[in-house]
Amino acid sequence: RDQRDYFLYFIAQDHLYNQRPHDVLRAVNDMNSSFLRYPSALFFRGTANLMLGNIEAGINDFKNCTRYADRKRYARGQSRYEIQELRNRCTAGVARAYYQGKNYVEAERWYDEVEIQSMVWPQIQYERAWNSVARGDYNRALGKLVTYKAPGLSWFHDSEVEMLRAISYLQMCIY
Repeated sequence: RDQRDYFLYFIAQDHLYNQRPHDVLRAVNDMNSSFLRYPSALFFRGTANLMLGNIEAGINDFKNCTRYADRKRYARGQSRYEIQELRNRCTAGVARAYYQGKNYVEAERWYDEVEIQSMVWPQIQYERAWNSVARGDYNRALGKLVTYKAPGLSWFHDSEVEMLRAISYLQMCIY
């Protein structure tokens, strides 16, 4: 059974990378929920659900992923760091799902739960800025974007950050 679940796990991952969300759902649904990598598989399925516009199902998968990531039966063979990163990726997934569903207040609440030491954290700052723009809070969007001026984030560059900055200044008539 375990070999079959590993096979399905890698198939689901391949389907996700190749933009085949229906196939991801089929593969993950065929997995045993006691499979060691099941929380990661829930991340795949949550992403696939969002690709298909199934917001509630995506939220449910990502929330379950955050809950299961810390459980002892799924933690075997993983470092504490790997477990924390999975939980942070799933937490960001919940926030993204709420954003996609236009529930910006709840999205912000979940973005706040991502730990600052996570590798996900630098990326979600501009996602949080988009969330603020969607709410019409352009000052807050600029506040999120100023994070990228920190010396510790000099390695991070995304043209979307500059576009968001320009949109915010334009909306505030500061140009």
